[in-house]
Amino acid sequence: MGWFNIGFECNGWSNRATWLINLHIDQYADIDALVKDFIYDDNTSSVRRLASFLENLFEDELPNMNGLFKELLMVAFREVDWHELAETYINNELSRLDALKMAGVENE
Repeated sequence: MGWFNIGFECNGWSNRATWLINLHIDQYADIDALVKDFIYDDNTSSVRRLASFLENLFEDELPNMNGLFKELLMVAFREVDWHELAETYINNELSRLDALKMAGVENE
């Protein structure tokens, strides 16, 4: 396989495209603050809504271009597992909040 390795795990993520988004997401959004806005009583709804938001956020960043480079970018973009990213971020935040609660620290 080439550098992109579509369909193969990469550094603990489902594929390289998902890993790359995770690696660079802080350049586009304050993910910690963003996740707090998406945590609801229904975790499934939270994940779905955050995944959709993240996909739209990055889709808006795609440059207006045509031809080969746009097609290559779209192939990579379609491989991102937005649900995996959102679920990871929400679960990390919920774990952080649980740890604070166990330590007797007030929520921020």
